[in-house]
Amino acid sequence: MRRSLHIGLNNFDPAVYGQDGTLLACEADAASMRTVAIGRGFEPSVLLTKAATVSSVLTELKELSQTLGDGDFLFLTYSGHGGQVEDASGDEPDRLDETWCLYDGHLVDDEIESALADFAVGVRIFVLSDSCHSGSVTRAAVEAADRAIVKAADRTNRPKRLTLEESMRALEVTRDLVTSRLEQIAKRGPLEPQADLILISGCRDDQLSLDGTNNGAFTAALLDLWSDGAYAGSYNDLIEGLLAKLPHTQQPELLPNSAASRGFVREQVLSN
Repeated sequence: MRRSLHIGLNNFDPAVYGQDGTLLACEADAASMRTVAIGRGFEPSVLLTKAATVSSVLTELKELSQTLGDGDFLFLTYSGHGGQVEDASGDEPDRLDETWCLYDGHLVDDEIESALADFAVGVRIFVLSDSCHSGSVTRAAVEAADRAIVKAADRTNRPKRLTLEESMRALEVTRDLVTSRLEQIAKRGPLEPQADLILISGCRDDQLSLDGTNNGAFTAALLDLWSDGAYAGSYNDLIEGLLAKLPHTQQPELLPNSAASRGFVREQVLSN
């Protein structure tokens, strides 16, 4: 069985985040990844903007974890703002958790990890996250990078990132809900992921992913390499191609979740 889930948010609830977070191409990124998935035989689901709530994403992942088994494949993509909040579990060297900024609040990286840890042995999971991941640098350096990029780019190329202050403001609105979810994860004890998982992020931890007019910069580079489905390289080949296409200010990373996943990275992308 081959299933995919594509999440794209051109905006979020201003009542939660306290601002207008309008982006231009994230829904288009989700649609593009859906087309890629269909071309490789996946049965897709899509969550766009207002439908991309914390509960809907977690529910979809839970249902998929209960459906997929040994030999099955999940292709998961996200395009939208990325944020940072103070680390609640003490597992981050920089004391900050990275988040997906869903419509009604943050989905913290601990929650994403927990949801993916529910998948069975033998499931392969490929995650693409076209969002900012800047948790390992100092706050001053990230804000300086923001200013430089915004000064050099127009609105179509704005970073898909919230500052720490903006992220924490949104967290305060939903803190009780987030705290409750993280407490449930803590009760599970140490996570032992069973599935083989590869993440390709839109940029390094100390960088920003840029929006665009038709697609985000990362997604546009990937689609160019994909060449309407003619691409036959491995995940290792894909990351090398992306690194060559994107500027030094936005360099994606490939991260397998375990030693077993290192064999996965040598396979043809989205192969059977």
